[in-house]
Amino acid sequence: MEKEKPDQLGYTVIPCSRWEPVSFYLSTDHTKLNDIPIVYNEKYFDQLVNSGVDPQLARLVSRSLTRDPLFVSEKQLEEDETETFNLLIALLSTTFPTVRLKIPDASNSAFWRLEFRPMEVQFTDYENAAFSLFMVILAKIILEKKLHLLIPISKVLENVERAQKRDAVRNEKFWMKSNFQDDDSGWEELTVDEVINGKDPDHVGLVSVIRQYMSETGVDNNVAESLERYLRLVQGRASGELMTDSRWIREFVTSHDDYKHDSYITDKINYDLLLTIDKIQRKEISCSQLLGE
Repeated sequence: MEKEKPDQLGYTVIPCSRWEPVSFYLSTDHTKLNDIPIVYNEKYFDQLVNSGVDPQLARLVSRSLTRDPLFVSEKQLEEDETETFNLLIALLSTTFPTVRLKIPDASNSAFWRLEFRPMEVQFTDYENAAFSLFMVILAKIILEKKLHLLIPISKVLENVERAQKRDAVRNEKFWMKSNFQDDDSGWEELTVDEVINGKDPDHVGLVSVIRQYMSETGVDNNVAESLERYLRLVQGRASGELMTDSRWIREFVTSHDDYKHDSYITDKINYDLLLTIDKIQRKEISCSQLLGE
């Protein structure tokens, strides 16, 4: 792990922006997968470790404290930090990793939590529910069945870079574990369709894992039917059968009568786009391209 590095002017050089993929695995069981250097504040790291804080957690906090806070109120500065963690929470909240560890508050009314953050907000509540439930159920299965999905952090960063490309869901491949059941298996490049829907008996796909879990746990028929609709949406997006929101927006704009193929979005195009999205959300018009039948 790298410590804080100053440039020629004495400023700390931080390679990532405030919005970034997760930088390292916090668990001590997977430190071998932390294969890229990170920048953290040596002073705060040593102070935390000397006070009895776990080194991995100390590294996480001291990494966040390499940056100046975006906003701190006068009231927060006056608070007694032995009684409240509000200032620390505010400082940690000024960075935006794809997975965030949320610390307990001083009253213990909230416990340690993980926040999964890379997904964009979708047009409709239905889409947001589908992706949120997919992640919640998958996380539960990973914990219960001890699935092995971890890959080196360098591969995670590469995946995030690829995911930002246009129409990546159809055109890019992403690093994934070759076998979810075997921690010693390697990793390979798969399409989103192969990751979600499967490829062959050795690559069953995450949706198949979820369906098997639902069958094993005896989910109520009404609940299973609702979940199945959500799973079909996720499957359709992964396979390309259904459009992603971003692809739908691009095609709406490029097919609009006012669009001159000059990358300029007129007020009329923008208004019509937002009005159509609002009508889809309100179910005033149907959009099988996005949501299926």
